[in-house]
Amino acid sequence: MDSPATPPPHTPYTEYSPHKRARIITGYDVGLTTSALAAKEGIPKGSISGIVKRYKRQRGGKSLARSGRPRKLSDRDIRAIQRTIANNPFISLDKIRETASLEVSTRTISRELIRRGIMYFKALRRPKLSAKHARKRLTFALAYINQPLS
Repeated sequence: MDSPATPPPHTPYTEYSPHKRARIITGYDVGLTTSALAAKEGIPKGSISGIVKRYKRQRGGKSLARSGRPRKLSDRDIRAIQRTIANNPFISLDKIRETASLEVSTRTISRELIRRGIMYFKALRRPKLSAKHARKRLTFALAYINQPLS
């Protein structure tokens, strides 16, 4: 017996583009009802009336600024980080902070690099090859250098 399909997750608030908001306002100003606009745009009537109420405050349908903590790194700081990385792609986060003269933690720099797709994960720490292991590898390679792959 097949299990019933789970419905898609319901997001309570959908943000519409400024273009869509402008279309709704234009339709409303022309004289279309909220029901007609809802059917035409495929969104709930309550959303239509909310967009109409907020339109003047939103200055052309653009979203208002949201509250929240401001970013620690300015655009200028981020450009300094990018210049530093361009000069030395394998530089450590501490050296980036030092070179770019930043007063933030290395974790903040790391988060920003991940957010911008520059850094994905830390490089794997591997033990250095000892002289003993290097000799063994060289002996093995020399013994099989002229042997067929099979």
